[in-house]
Amino acid sequence: GIETSKNRERAFNLFIIASEQDHIIAQYFAGYCYFSGTIKNEKLAFEYFEKSANKNFSRGQSEIAASNGNIIAIWNLGLCYENGIGVEKDYNEAFKLYKQLAEEGDLDGLAMLGYCYSYGIGTNINKQKAFELYQKSANLGDETAQYRITKDIDKAIYWYEKSSEQGDEIAQNKLEILQKMSIIYNKF
Repeated sequence: GIETSKNRERAFNLFIIASEQDHIIAQYFAGYCYFSGTIKNEKLAFEYFEKSANKNFSRGQSEIAASNGNIIAIWNLGLCYENGIGVEKDYNEAFKLYKQLAEEGDLDGLAMLGYCYSYGIGTNINKQKAFELYQKSANLGDETAQYRITKDIDKAIYWYEKSSEQGDEIAQNKLEILQKMSIIYNKF
């Protein structure tokens, strides 16, 4: 806490009280508490994430806080539907939510939508569409997308380097492997 001691239980109770008064950010945080720890309950987490995601915001609220809360809630809903957390698995609903995020320009949403197209999650497999989404997200700085668009060696090295510079360990490992393979290949 700031100028007070931390009290997670009190914070949780305050989120619940504010949620009952339709406070969008409190609804998100109540869901987060149910999802990750205060009192674990995936079903209630899903319900609070859903309330937060479906809320219409008035212009009078802080648009930045509201839209961030909304994007996070939509993202969490997508994960809940994709993985069956607190709700039946529904890949079509997860796809729809990730698509909504992508259309709003969310980097993670773009990359997740690319992932859905890559593996047919809630949609037909479309490798070209997946690549386009990964490339768009990679160009905007998303490190996960940067290592997913690696088709040819030169581009792979370029994108693995970009992703590695941002600290992505998977990209760092793949870059090391490619560099070793390149040394071996150049010997022949």
